[in-house]
Amino acid sequence: MGSNEEKLNSFQEGFPATFGGFFKVAGGQTKKVSSFLVNSPPDITPNTRILAVCGVSDDSDKAASPEHDGWFYSDFFAFHTLLHGQGAAQKWCCSDEPALLLQKYGQYFHGNPYMERRVVLNESLIQTELHDVCISSASNLLQNFLELLHEEATHAVQQKAPLILFLFGHGAEITKSVEIGVAGNELSIPTVASVVGDKVDLTIISTACYSGGWAVTSPLNATVLSAAGAEDESESWPKSSSLSRACGSVYASTLIKSLADTSNNELLQPQPELRPSSSLSGQDAPSTSTDQGLITFSEFGRTVHALLLSRVDRLGYLHNLSFSARDDDWESYWRKRTGVPLADLKAKWERLDIVQPQTSSSLNRDQDAEVHVQPDNISLYSLRGQYGSITSYIGQLCRLAISYLASYPGRDSLAPNSFFHQNCRDLISRRKKFNLSTLEVIESTLRYRMSLNFLANQLVSGSRIPLPHRKLCEEWDPIQKANYELNGCNSLNERLYPLFPPPLPNQGRGWNKPRWYIVCALMEANLSPTELNLRVESLLHASRVIEQSQEMILQKNPMIQSKRGRLLKS
Repeated sequence: MGSNEEKLNSFQEGFPATFGGFFKVAGGQTKKVSSFLVNSPPDITPNTRILAVCGVSDDSDKAASPEHDGWFYSDFFAFHTLLHGQGAAQKWCCSDEPALLLQKYGQYFHGNPYMERRVVLNESLIQTELHDVCISSASNLLQNFLELLHEEATHAVQQKAPLILFLFGHGAEITKSVEIGVAGNELSIPTVASVVGDKVDLTIISTACYSGGWAVTSPLNATVLSAAGAEDESESWPKSSSLSRACGSVYASTLIKSLADTSNNELLQPQPELRPSSSLSGQDAPSTSTDQGLITFSEFGRTVHALLLSRVDRLGYLHNLSFSARDDDWESYWRKRTGVPLADLKAKWERLDIVQPQTSSSLNRDQDAEVHVQPDNISLYSLRGQYGSITSYIGQLCRLAISYLASYPGRDSLAPNSFFHQNCRDLISRRKKFNLSTLEVIESTLRYRMSLNFLANQLVSGSRIPLPHRKLCEEWDPIQKANYELNGCNSLNERLYPLFPPPLPNQGRGWNKPRWYIVCALMEANLSPTELNLRVESLLHASRVIEQSQEMILQKNPMIQSKRGRLLKS
C-alpha cells in the first residue's frame, strides 16, 4: 500500500486480520469479534510478571553505541522506565552496565529526533530505577536468560499470573530467532515454546526484525505484539544531519504512546458505563475508553496500528505491525489479555527529561511536519532508520558475511567465489571502503547464497532423505562430494540443474554448493533407480511450487520488487 491513508482505510473494526492480526484456527480471520466490553469490567490484579532481554552487546564492535545498535537499548530503557515498579516481579537482562554505557556514550534518548524526545538513560535514572538490571556476560546472556525464563514461567503457572516477555535485538530473517549476546546465540520460537509450556498466559512484545514470525508460528500459543511482519525488518527513528544517534524504534514510540493514552483514559474514568458502541470507520482516530467503554484486545491492536498511521509516522504504511491473541481470544479486555498492569503510564513518561527537537528536514517523519519526506531520501532513510547509521549497516553486513564464510561456501580460488569472497574479507577487516551500490550487491549476494542453503535443507527434509554426513547444508563441506561415485553424481547434478533459481544481476555469479549438497544426499540414500527417479521428480516439483508462490507474492506486493526492499534484513 502506497500511503498511510490507503492502509488505514483497509482496516475493518472487529476484523483483526485487516490490521495485522493472525489466527491459529483456520476461519478465524472471517469472523467478526467485539471491540468493546458490554459486561462489567474484569478484575485485574497486580500479579503480572515481566521478563525482558536486550540482545545487543557492546563487546561486539561497540554495538551498544547509539550510533550503531544502541536504539535497541533505548527501547529497553524506555519500557523499563515506563513499567518500573508495576506488577508482582520484574527482571531486565542485558550484557552491559547502564552506568558504563552512560559513561561511554552519554545519555540515551527515545523518539523522533525532530520532535521532543525523552531521556531514557541518565545518572538520575541509574540511581532510582536502572540499578536493578541483571547483567551477564555476552556469551552467557542467552543461557542465563533461559534459566530465568524457566523460573518465571514456573512462578506464573503456580500463581496463575500473566507473564510478559520483552525481546529487544536483531532478528533472523529465516528462523525469526532473536540474537542474544553474541553472534550464533539465538533465542528461537521453539525454544521459548518448550521452556514456557502451554499453561502460561504469555505475552511477547518484540521490536526485533521479522518478529511477526512469533505471531504466526504455530508452536507458540501466546499473545504477541511485534514491530514487524514475519518477512520485514523493524526500524529505528532516523538520525538528523546534526545528530548521529538513533533514538529507539518507531514501533516502541507508537506502543508507548498507545499504552500511555489508553491507561490515562481508563484512570480518568475508572468505572465506565459499558455499552455497545456504534461502528467506527477504519480512518477514525484511535478509540478511547472515555466514550466507548473498555476496549478488547482486538480494538487495542487496531488503535496501536491506527495511531502509527495517523499520529506517529508519515511512513507508517511501510511497517507491518503484527498481533496474535493467545487461544485466538481477541474479545477479552486488552489489559487482561496482555497482562499490562493498570498505572498512570502517561504521567510517568511525561516526567522524563525532555530533549528539544532538531531543526526539521525532509527526513522528519512526523505526521504534522511542514517538510515532506522526499523520495530521494528514502534510500538514506532506510539505512539510517533501520540501523541508526551507515556504520551500523556495515556492521550488520559484516555479521552476515562472517556467517556465510563459516558455512563452507567453497574454496576462495573457485571462479564464482574469488572476487566475492575477497570483498567479504575486505568488508570484515575494514581494509577497504565500499560505496553504497557495492554494499547492496554484497548484501544481495550473501542473502541469495544463504537462502539457497536454507532451501536445500528444506528440500532434503521434505524429501525424507538422509543428511549427507548428518550435516545441514551450511555445515557441509562441498569437498565431501569426492567421496561419492563420480558418474552418478554428475548425472544427478545435470538432472537437478533447474532445482535452484539463478542469481539476479546484482546477486553475483552462480553458486552450485546447495545443488551438490542435494546430489550427495541422494547418493547417500542409496535408492533404487525407480525410487531415485521419484525423488528427483518430487524435488523438481517442490522447487517449481516454491518459485510460483514467490512470483505470486511479488505480484501482490510490489514493495518486495524494489531495490530498497532488498536492503539487509538484520
